Amino acid sequence: MKGAAFLVTNTSYSPDVARLSRLAALGEPESGQVAAVLDRACQAKGLVPEEAAVLLAVTDPETLQAIFQAAHDVKTAIWGPRVRLFAPLYLTNDCHSNCLYCGFRSDNVLLKRRTLTLEEALADGRFLQQEGFQRILLVCADVLKLSYLDEVLRIMEALYEQIGLRTINLNIAPPSVAQLRRFLEAGAAMYQSFQETYHPEVYRWVHPEGRKKVFAWRLASMERALEAGFTLLGMGALLGLCPYRYDVLALIDHVLHLRERYGVTPAVINVPRMRPALGAPLTEAPNHVDDEALKHIIAVYRLAVPEASIAVSTREPAALREETLFLGASQLSAGSRTDSGGYLEADHASAEQFVLQDVRPLEMVIGALLSRGLLPDLYAPRCRGNGGEEPYALTALVPSPGAADQARALLALADYLERRPPP
Repeated sequence: MKGAAFLVTNTSYSPDVARLSRLAALGEPESGQVAAVLDRACQAKGLVPEEAAVLLAVTDPETLQAIFQAAHDVKTAIWGPRVRLFAPLYLTNDCHSNCLYCGFRSDNVLLKRRTLTLEEALADGRFLQQEGFQRILLVCADVLKLSYLDEVLRIMEALYEQIGLRTINLNIAPPSVAQLRRFLEAGAAMYQSFQETYHPEVYRWVHPEGRKKVFAWRLASMERALEAGFTLLGMGALLGLCPYRYDVLALIDHVLHLRERYGVTPAVINVPRMRPALGAPLTEAPNHVDDEALKHIIAVYRLAVPEASIAVSTREPAALREETLFLGASQLSAGSRTDSGGYLEADHASAEQFVLQDVRPLEMVIGALLSRGLLPDLYAPRCRGNGGEEPYALTALVPSPGAADQARALLALADYLERRPPP
């Protein structure tokens, strides 16, 4: 197998499948048990999987509303009205792995393959910067050629130097510690990798071929990023592959492991649901997650990991995304495209990773947030070329609704509105 070095792992975390499965199978809890967990959750100190399992097992509508209210209160105490906004920039859909749920899969003959040149990536980056984004997420498929990481590094450096973006986060197939360290030194703010599912058997089923099939290598990605020096991590499970309560509890368990062993809590937890994708064998999620379940998941994540930002992508429809902001979510992508070069081209369906539900441009998202009394947060710390004026360490602070955070968000919004008033 090419890239055999990727079989080497250094993870200190392994999900206890039997324990997590038992917790995921809990029946309806007693009201007193739920009340005790919510009392602890409202202190914003987080929950262990056993406590989160109690909240996930609730089906009673009145008790669910109590969970939603608690999540809203905790989110407001930490984030205030701010909603952080960002956009992804897809560099390539040329993928070596063959994930059954993804449009980028290597066996997909229906997909229009494309890898952006440096000039094309800069054009997309310039478009996003002119739209008003200061923070973007670079995304790549699982490229076989490890030398392509050099090209991603070159693109990231050029986006900083030539476009003037302030914060670039990274979502690429988990590389080595040495490679991650190069990205950090070049100014990458956060490293993000989704485990997809924490159930080893389900993971092997949906990742039959390619580098991504190695469960333990994927699982170790957070620890390699920490070893490389990253302090900001993004995590997520693809909801719908496995019964969702198992994966939610496993992710919380993984978060607690990282916190206890390394003193680091992930900066972002993502809540992607599996969506249809052109040429993907799995046309529907094996374990359906409906809208009410997604809201329940977001509320439990907020209470279990209160300091993390919870991000809801454009996989979800606009109305649902806005509703989740009152249940614990604090971050949205906006005006997104999931195909390489998609910001400047009209043909998306034949090259995108999955079907988008919210295709509103940034200005419409900002207008909708303002109409709901929320504060669109376009501010991003300068992660490269700052001359020491704004140290990278500032980006690792726990978010709070303090005066400085509010002021930065308001100033960034005022600058945006001066240039591009929302509709």
